[in-house]
Parts: sequence; structure tokens; C-alpha cells
Amino acid sequence: METSDDLVEDVTEDGCRILRENKRDMLLEAYYTIYNKQCFSNSLPFSLPVIWAKKITLPDGGHASAIYVPGDAVLRRRYIAINDTLSGMFPLERLCLLHEMVHVKVGPEVGHGEEFIAEFKRVLDANKWEVMGCIDSPPPVSAT
Repeated sequence: METSDDLVEDVTEDGCRILRENKRDMLLEAYYTIYNKQCFSNSLPFSLPVIWAKKITLPDGGHASAIYVPGDAVLRRRYIAINDTLSGMFPLERLCLLHEMVHVKVGPEVGHGEEFIAEFKRVLDANKWEVMGCIDSPPPVSAT
């Protein structure tokens, strides 16, 4: 793990590299707390760090928009990292957060198969799809 005053590079046991800010993001963590209560009945770890990342590089050299780092033999701390290019891009930043929270729930080893998809659908329903901006306005009240 390389460290500077502002950035830290974490390398996981399987070779993921996360160049991240050396601080937690309070707004992202507030959304984590809200979604944990609203969508997961507070079943996820309390106060899991959520941070912005400058770059998330996968073992195959590809890049990711977000990642759940579960902690492993090399990198003992767990957290969620979201690429900072998504900062302020509603609803993408919150959708990525929910996506990673599903990984926290089902385990990162599950991947994106049927179990993950079923849980993600359940979470979106529990959120009433608000994270997607899918809340319709109430119909106008008739004057008659």
C-alpha cells in the first residue's frame, strides 16, 4: 500500500488496485446508512466506510466504476469505493452504491448471477426505485 497525504493505493489479494482518497465521504456514508435501513433492514455492517476512488483497476487490467473491498489476507479493512468521475452524477453515484451494497449482502464471490440480480431487484423495489429517479409525480387534482 502506497500512501501520500491525499491518496492511498490499496492492492487486494486478488490484484485489484484502488487509488483512493485518504478520507471517508460523509454524504456517501449517509446514503449507505439510509439504504441499509430502507432496503436491508439494517442487516449490513454498521458504518462501512464509503470513499471516492481516483481509479479502480481490476486484475485483468480493466476498470470498474465501483467496488466492494471485503477485506482479505493482504488488505484487512473493508470498504466501498466509487470512482469519483461519478460524483454529482445522480442517480449513477447512488445506484453504484446500492449495487455494491448488494455485494456486501450476498458476498463478492457471488458475482452478478441470478442470486445477485434477484437481490438487486428486491433492493430497488424496497427503495421504490427512487434511486433511479423513477418516482412519478402524483396525478393532478381535478377541479371538478
